[in-house]
Amino acid sequence: MIVAAIRARRAAPSLAGLLILALGATAYFLSRADEEHAQTLLVLVTAIAAIAEPRLLLGAVLALILVTGAGNRASAFLHGPDLAPLHLPGAGGVRVTSSDAQNLPQLAARVQRLTDRAIYVAPRRSDLVTFSDPLLHFLVDRPNVLHRDVLLQAKPEEQAKIVAALQRTRPLVIRWTDPASSKSEPNRRGRPSGSRALDDYLQRAYRVDSRFGAYVVLVPR
Repeated sequence: MIVAAIRARRAAPSLAGLLILALGATAYFLSRADEEHAQTLLVLVTAIAAIAEPRLLLGAVLALILVTGAGNRASAFLHGPDLAPLHLPGAGGVRVTSSDAQNLPQLAARVQRLTDRAIYVAPRRSDLVTFSDPLLHFLVDRPNVLHRDVLLQAKPEEQAKIVAALQRTRPLVIRWTDPASSKSEPNRRGRPSGSRALDDYLQRAYRVDSRFGAYVVLVPR
């Protein structure tokens, strides 16, 4: 891809910037090789193919996208999850799993009844955090007590900052216990950090108020 772009007779000035971004996106994808982290790289490859010659490169990329898309659609049709509309303000007709369609409105109602302040969404386990669920702040209409929605929560220094923020503000906590939260990956992100400081603090300073499927509402003791 890069060789073809360099040999192009009329490479646009923006092509150099796209190539640099593509290299960064490649490194990012190699650090976490999954479908979510491949999206940026796929978009950049498509843009580069549209700018650079030869046309064969563009055709190959488009064919790959079409084949992948057709395969995904076929897989979704044959083995798709049981989805239902989510009835929450701002959901915009999105469809989620049937369990989330039932549990999320109940969760939002309970959280809004308990507090009008910022909250914190905790992972399943603090030493291994593959995915977090920051979208919950939007769905329950309560901001994040932290300054950032996405961070490397398993790192000991990040856990220390989170615990300090929770001690200072004593917010309501939603714990997302879906196994996807701590799913193992073949990279450094998929290895436990060895620190359970956040887990220990939540166990010591909070109690369970209610459960809605994979979502557990915790309140200060």
